[in-house]
Amino acid sequence: MDIIVHSERLSDALLFHELVHVVQYEVLGLRRFAGYYVRGFLTSGSYDDIPLERQAYSLGHRFEQRPREGFSVLEEVREWQASGRF
Repeated sequence: MDIIVHSERLSDALLFHELVHVVQYEVLGLRRFAGYYVRGFLTSGSYDDIPLERQAYSLGHRFEQRPREGFSVLEEVREWQASGRF
């Protein structure tokens, strides 16, 4: 069991963003996730331009704009991985 403790209430948007990272981590595994994250930062020089973050923000925006419209984060992550977008 994993437990996350935070001193303030977390918004649904932030929780969704972080859960996208959980799915990315599960699909990619520790080594690839960490490698893509570090390489993305070193290549772009910006947190916002890390592909893993861009995907999490993009899916988060989609979630916020249409919260009742379902979509599969797992399939989105797999698609980005297969197309080399990370």
